[in-house]
Amino acid sequence: MQKDQLKQILVLIVIIVLGLFLLPFVAGIISMIIKLALLLAIIAALYWAYVTYIKK
Repeated sequence: MQKDQLKQILVLIVIIVLGLFLLPFVAGIISMIIKLALLLAIIAALYWAYVTYIKK
């Protein structure tokens, strides 16, 4: 019983450490995707404004 409990605790610690190690990478990827989406939205809005108002 003691060994099983110790094994569970060790697995939990390994999962927590891996999660903390990978967190910056995941956050960086998510923020990069958000920035790309915002950039595409800005470009689309500028293009729409150009086609609608400026091109006339």
